[in-house]
Amino acid sequence: MPHAQSALPSDARYSALQVKKHTLEEEIHTLQQCPSSDDIVKALKREKLRVKEEMEGLRHTES
Repeated sequence: MPHAQSALPSDARYSALQVKKHTLEEEIHTLQQCPSSDDIVKALKREKLRVKEEMEGLRHTES
C-alpha cells in the first residue's frame, strides 16, 4: 500500500492544476472580449501553458 499513498499528493496536485487551468481558460475568454487587455491575456495564456506542461509531467511520472 505504500505506493498508493505516494500517488496521492500528485493526484491532488493534478486535480488542483485542472481547476487552475479551467479558471485560466475562463479568465482568458472573458478578457478577450476587451481589446485593451491583450497583455493580460498573453500572460494568462503563458500561465495556462505552464500549468498544462506541469500536468503532462505529472501524468508521465505516474505511468
